[in-house]
Amino acid sequence: PAGSALSPAQAGALDLVTAAIAARDPTPVLLDGVTGGGKTAIYVEAIAASLAAGRPALLLVPEIALATPIVDRLRAELAARIAVLHSGLGEGERADEWRRVRAEDADLVVGTRTALLAPLADVGLIVVDEEHDAAYKSDRTPRIQARDGALELARLAGAAVVLGSATPAVETMGHARAGRYRRAVLPARAAGTEPLVIAVDL
Repeated sequence: PAGSALSPAQAGALDLVTAAIAARDPTPVLLDGVTGGGKTAIYVEAIAASLAAGRPALLLVPEIALATPIVDRLRAELAARIAVLHSGLGEGERADEWRRVRAEDADLVVGTRTALLAPLADVGLIVVDEEHDAAYKSDRTPRIQARDGALELARLAGAAVVLGSATPAVETMGHARAGRYRRAVLPARAAGTEPLVIAVDL
């Protein structure tokens, strides 16, 4: 909520990301947080830091249905020009958004794996939400793994990259444990209480 403070775990994670933005360090930051742990709040603050540094940002989500709520939140919290790119748009709408991005009339691009190819100039931050999701891997031409493509784009652009997930992919966790990725853990729900779970014998 507006005006609320980040938890110590959130603040620590945000410090990692903002330091990477300032240093143009493409070493991935794994944001390993429980569902409801406040990952989106960190995304918002990190995007704001990238925009403050004069560099646009890219936020990838695995499904079209997840794009709308996060765009609504970003519009409410950031004074940023947001472009949305996904396959649910008509060809004309997609072309309009593409032209906006190319003309540098957008500070932030949000979308599915399609958005990875947006012509952003000097991108400063790439966020891959739900990085473990199989939807990032295309089974049609071009056959890309958008998460891995995002890591390569970050390397080429000197951009910070955040991989967010409550259940990180096995390979991502392996990289983190080997020290190739930085890892920030959000162990508790931001709302406090855990959800009630009942196992029913059917």
